[in-house]
Amino acid sequence: MSLTLTINVDGADSALAALDRFAAFEQYRPELLEGLGSMMQSQHQRRIESEHTTPAGRPFAPVQRGGTPLYDTGKNLADAFYYEVSDPEVRVSNNFIGAGVLHFGAVITPKTADALVISMGGQTVFSQRVVVPPRPFMGVSADNTVEILDAIEAFIAGLAE
Repeated sequence: MSLTLTINVDGADSALAALDRFAAFEQYRPELLEGLGSMMQSQHQRRIESEHTTPAGRPFAPVQRGGTPLYDTGKNLADAFYYEVSDPEVRVSNNFIGAGVLHFGAVITPKTADALVISMGGQTVFSQRVVVPPRPFMGVSADNTVEILDAIEAFIAGLAE
């Protein structure tokens, strides 16, 4: 004895087609990663150019000369962000030569001279050391996370259509 159950559902064809697109998600993943990389690069540039805060939401440490840290003289820093997609990941980096010093901070001392010579506000200053406080700019903030998750959700919803 055998029993067969058949269920017909209106719209099943479109649901099955959406499931097929999800099953083939790997072919769409590079497109998603490219979009996320571009978005995250823009998020980091925005952090320097307009938000002026760390990924944790704290303002950047002030600068002695006045002005906006990492921005007033940081055009090179903002322009040096780039992303790389290497399936299954995307990395955002910065190749500005001083990025590590600006992000992690540093103590700078003279190597061969008796003092560092610094021009500040049109004046020449001599110093035995300069302390650059950390101003972390690399990372993902809470707002960035929401923006990233929204983009992923929209991308997946687009696959379901």
